[in-house]
Amino acid sequence: MALVKGWKPEIYLLHVSHDNLRSERDYIENFSKAVVKETDYKPLYYYVLPHENSERGIELFIKSVGGEMLVLSTRKRSFLERLFNASLTKQIAYHLTVPLLAYHTKLVDN
Repeated sequence: MALVKGWKPEIYLLHVSHDNLRSERDYIENFSKAVVKETDYKPLYYYVLPHENSERGIELFIKSVGGEMLVLSTRKRSFLERLFNASLTKQIAYHLTVPLLAYHTKLVDN
């Protein structure tokens, strides 16, 4: 985090929601507060964007805030998930106008 603090970037956490549920907003808010507490990094903002299309919602958000880089977390998907659901990271990578960093993460159950 020391490297990031030197540049003082604004970091936006975005969750594109298809249902606009209050529980999703609460989760993102709590996650964001935990990140600020752990890193002591203040220019961190969180958004829950209601949109029926995740890819389009991300593109609109990048344009609205003037984002310079997109970081997506990915996870290992089952055979059936890969068969029936295309990877959002792969879909969006083809026509992004900003650099993309994708990293694998493990899902954590609360």
